[in-house]
Amino acid sequence: MCSGESATAKVMLRLFKRTDSASGNTEQAGIDAVKKIGAQVEVKTSGGITCMTMVPPANMAQMGFGTTCTVMSKAPMFAVIEVTAKTQKEMIPIDKLRGVAEKMATRF
Repeated sequence: MCSGESATAKVMLRLFKRTDSASGNTEQAGIDAVKKIGAQVEVKTSGGITCMTMVPPANMAQMGFGTTCTVMSKAPMFAVIEVTAKTQKEMIPIDKLRGVAEKMATRF
């Protein structure tokens, strides 16, 4: 795991071997949980990479505004890049972060 922070966002990179089933049940449970608190979630999957944005409800804005991409095409190894911005205006669009995830996929 590696992380960094700027004045407007936090970035975290993770590379891990998954030991449980890669069925997607864990991920779907997480998405359902943030939707349940009122967050807006967008998910896009293509070519072994799944990306997601999460906009929390106004009363929970301190959670941050996140964009995450997961490289799943090399299971059981997974790579994740997550960018959490302090404001919605500073959020990284899925299409921009997906390019970074595509590059990550070539490096492990």
